[in-house]
Amino acid sequence: MPGLESSLREVLDSLLSPHAKPQKVHAVEALASAAVPQLPRAQRRALWMAALPAAKPLRTAFEVDRDNAPALEEMNNDAKGKEKDQPLPPMWENLDGLPEVKVTSPAVAYFSKDIGAGEDGEMKPTFGCKCGAGDWRPAMSHPSITFRQEFVDLHPDFLGRVQKLRINLVNDNTQKTQWDATYDLLRFLKSGDVPTLTETTPAIPGSGTQLRFLTFCPEAAQNYTLKVTALDSNGDPIDYFEDDEMHLNATPGPPPPAEEKEPDLPNVKEAEKMAEEALVKEPGLESGGLKTEEEEPPEEGDITREIMHEESLE
Repeated sequence: MPGLESSLREVLDSLLSPHAKPQKVHAVEALASAAVPQLPRAQRRALWMAALPAAKPLRTAFEVDRDNAPALEEMNNDAKGKEKDQPLPPMWENLDGLPEVKVTSPAVAYFSKDIGAGEDGEMKPTFGCKCGAGDWRPAMSHPSITFRQEFVDLHPDFLGRVQKLRINLVNDNTQKTQWDATYDLLRFLKSGDVPTLTETTPAIPGSGTQLRFLTFCPEAAQNYTLKVTALDSNGDPIDYFEDDEMHLNATPGPPPPAEEKEPDLPNVKEAEKMAEEALVKEPGLESGGLKTEEEEPPEEGDITREIMHEESLE
């Protein structure tokens, strides 16, 4: 095919010749030339590289309609805006009666997004108790601990040194220990992740006096102190991260609204009596609802009255 060979030669000369003037190569011709198996691999690759930036992409049923892309993008933005305007459904229900826990003094090196309400998060409802001190029990998990990025930036060696966290939470009013345990941050840490204490990280057995976190269950306004100490691989406290304190305040939640009781139903006899009193009787109801005409006694004749009179005299 002399026509194809001459076309291929022109394309190759324009791409590969160092002294040739730059010419605009048609993308279709370059793709057709690159498909010829007789060409060396280097020449075919050069043709592909020249053709791909200029070649018009193929249209498929799954490809975005580029002609209508601005309109589609605007429609998608409108839909996203409507989704943002719609309020999200509540994540928790039956929150009446839960205590209110607030962070009154945050810690310097760490924060907890779920232990109490503050700048860094809100209290997780499962960490509160609304059944009173009589049914006080540990929570299913414990609060999380995350190191502040500002603290990590000021101490570049910290993430390389920390291995464990020692936690101690005490009720300042009752001196009751509600959480006392040590956690190994590197035990379940994935490669490349930053060490944090997740709410499902198990405590080291025998590392404290209260390994399971006791829920907040105050009968009155009470204060709490949370102390966290970072330990290195030898179990020694890191000098600039020892007993870093966070202070909290917990108050009993408002009582749940009283349930509306249904009125007590009367017993059967009282109901029957009330029905009889409320029933409006009509003539004939006593005889099964059939009205009967009152029968008048027959008229007595003169003979009958005389006979009755005589019998009375005898």
